[in-house]
Amino acid sequence: SIVYSVDYIWSSSRKKKKKNIEKYRDKISSALKKFSANKKPSSAYERKIYASVPKHMRKSTDFAILSRRVRCQTGIYDSFKKAVKNSEKYLPEIKQETSKLGLPEELAYLPHLESAFNNKAKSKVGARRVWQLMPSTARLGGLRVNRKQDDRLNVPKATRVALKKIKSYYSKTKSWGLTLTAYNYGINGTMRAIKKYNTRHYPYIRKHHKTPIFGFASKNFYPSFIAVKSVAKNHEVKAAKKKSSIKVAKSKKSRRNKG
Repeated sequence: SIVYSVDYIWSSSRKKKKKNIEKYRDKISSALKKFSANKKPSSAYERKIYASVPKHMRKSTDFAILSRRVRCQTGIYDSFKKAVKNSEKYLPEIKQETSKLGLPEELAYLPHLESAFNNKAKSKVGARRVWQLMPSTARLGGLRVNRKQDDRLNVPKATRVALKKIKSYYSKTKSWGLTLTAYNYGINGTMRAIKKYNTRHYPYIRKHHKTPIFGFASKNFYPSFIAVKSVAKNHEVKAAKKKSSIKVAKSKKSRRNKG
């Protein structure tokens, strides 16, 4: 749970990117090994690594253990940037549908996790398009899915099915954290967890519930949704401000020309 450093590694070559990642990882490991020998940081980078370690873990034995556990989690900057661009085509219509169904507008950002708003997305298990609906889910929602016709290609229709499914889950769980967990993990498993722990408190269930299929993806689906929603909305605000400033600049220029 310790984040030592966030570094930007730009390279079109996968081999070169991997080499750069190893370089950063070795750099952090070396610093931690140095601290395990009771040596003090001697550079700004080393001081940053040292400061990132909680005070109660700054023992030589702890540093030695940490030096062997450095890993890298690659980011999704490029793919998310593309997803934000893709979303511009679908978001207005999806937000309208959330309003019609009396659901939070923020649910419109859920396809970021499902398909990155790629209407050509297809999973190995048969889920397709923006909402990654399975054939059975689509049919239960009244959509046609056969060799001749696949209504999942129709984003408005697929959106209604997905949102109605989410609404029905919320009526059962009474918790948005558990509702979106159920959207990924399954409503039956989620309801069993609610019954088992006699609570609808999402953080408690996330921490204590353990089954073979309630793994990393399911546990982190709701936190991931919060993250992508926040980043996407922040981007929209910045884009709107930028657009507004351009209009103001053009307006001023126009007045100067008239003068």
